[in-house]
This record gives sequence, structure tokens and C-alpha cells, in this order.
Amino acid sequence: MDQNSNLDSVFKSHNIKIFNNQRCYLVSLDERGYDLEHTHPLYFAIDRVEFVCTSWGELLEEVIRYLVEECEPDLAKLYEYKTDWTNKPMFYPSIEDNYHLRKITDNLFINCNQTALHICWLLRDLLRYFQVDISKIELLIIKHPIAESVEVKEAVKAFHLKKFASYLSSIGKDEETIEKYQNAIISYDKLFLKKYPSFESILLFDDLILYDSYKSKFIVNYTEYLQYKYPDDSVKRVKSLAKLKTILSEYRNIVK
Repeated sequence: MDQNSNLDSVFKSHNIKIFNNQRCYLVSLDERGYDLEHTHPLYFAIDRVEFVCTSWGELLEEVIRYLVEECEPDLAKLYEYKTDWTNKPMFYPSIEDNYHLRKITDNLFINCNQTALHICWLLRDLLRYFQVDISKIELLIIKHPIAESVEVKEAVKAFHLKKFASYLSSIGKDEETIEKYQNAIISYDKLFLKKYPSFESILLFDDLILYDSYKSKFIVNYTEYLQYKYPDDSVKRVKSLAKLKTILSEYRNIVK
């Protein structure tokens, strides 16, 4: 099985879709999920209306505002609304002294002081309260690498190494050079893991902005590492740093 078909198979088994060039997980709201820590939403669709939000609080606010405008609920009943997993009210008529409330309308505020898990639960419960057909909802989330399965991470890393080799070949690099570049990426990856253990690997980035941010930080850290390892050999430091920048700049071309 080639790397492309293997990645497709792994993505399918883990309900992963590509959205805005990022791997996202399709979340079913039929039941309450329990693996939402270290995640954030990216896309939510309801009644052909789309929301692109990157925080759980923002998503909850936007979706509930839409439902209130569409359904025009009895606000007195909403003020009394509670879930079966907490006794705290979820809606308030004013912001009072609670700075965790988000404004839905001038006289309706929602409590967003929740974990990612509980905000998703609340979103699910409120969709049911407003009698929305949950089977027609599409929710895509991003998982931080620390929250992804080993199977997914290994498949993504193998795919990106192959993609990197194909890119290098397309710009005229010979097999020996390609192998050196791949081995260099793997070596740098071990240093990256020590510095950023939660991200685990350079090869797991599919967000160009995030990649560029961590690439810059890594170059700074690698410079400090070279100064420590070769305190009296500036030539080695300059060559090693130049090699790192070249490899990471070339690798950037496959992060879309």
C-alpha cells in the first residue's frame, strides 16, 4: 500500500477531513464526546449557514445567536435553562458581575466559562433544546498533536516525508541529496521534540502560519544549541545554521 492510500485509509477510520488545507476531525453530536481537550473548533454548519470559528466560546456565541434570531424563544424559559450535568444557569438577562458571559442580545447573555468538553456538550444540549436535527449538523475540529492518535501521527509524518522527497525531485535534486535532506529533517525533528514536546514533530504541521512561527522559534533555539555545542568554532555554527535554514525553507514549500 502506498503512502497516499495509507493516509486516506487512516483519515477515513478516524473521521478526518481536509478543510482550509488542515486536517480536521468530524465530530458527531449524536452523543456526548469525551475526547475534546486540546482541541478547538474550525467549522460548523447548520441549515446551510456556515460558521468558521477557532474558539469554543466564540462558536457557542455565534450559533446560539443564530438560533435565537431564527427561533425567537421565550427568554423567561431560557433564563431558567439548566443542563443535567450542572446546576448553574446558562443564560442571564444582564452581564451582572460575571465577565465570562458573552452577549447574545441586549437582554440575553450566555455563560461561556466552560472547558472545551463542556462547551461542546452545552452546544449539543442547546441544539436539542431548539429542536435542531443534529444529524444534519457538521462540526469540524482541530486536534493539537498531543491529542491525536499514534496511528494518525505516524501516517502523516510518513506522507510528508514522501511529499518532501517528491518536491525535491521536482526541483531537480538527485536521490543522494533527497536522502540527505530527509535524514536532516528527521535529525532536526528529534531536537524539535525536545524543545516542543507537545507538538512532537515538524512533520505534523499542515498550517503554514503556525509552521512559520515555530520554524522561527526553532531557528533561534538551534542557534543557542550550536553556540553551546561549538563555542570556539564559528565556522561549524554558521554552516550548521545555514543548512537548517535551507532544509526548513525547502520543507516549507510542502506545507500548504
